[in-house]
Amino acid sequence: MDATAHVATDMLWSMQGIVHSTTAIVTHPTKPFFIVAGQGGVLQTWDLLTHALMQTHQLASPTPITCMAFSHDGTILALGSALGVVRLCREGNCEHIADFRPVKQVDVMNPTVDK
Repeated sequence: MDATAHVATDMLWSMQGIVHSTTAIVTHPTKPFFIVAGQGGVLQTWDLLTHALMQTHQLASPTPITCMAFSHDGTILALGSALGVVRLCREGNCEHIADFRPVKQVDVMNPTVDK
């Protein structure tokens, strides 16, 4: 049984040990686990088959993660924060790859020059 079918047939099990309010959740595209993001910048990796907590990772910034997505092959995890920052990290250890921050928007039809 693949991970998706397993989740569909066993959706009512509860996760004991969620540290903070859940703000985002993502399933891995090829492996049987999912990641839960919490209010305080905590990422928890859960095994879909055993329902066990596999690992917990505390991000350097406690900014709430509001969305997450894996690359098609599952090697890169993208984390979107409440402040508009997108962080790319490696699957498994969440090793930092890059951050993308919002820039000031400029109205191209009516640009202003700072003096």
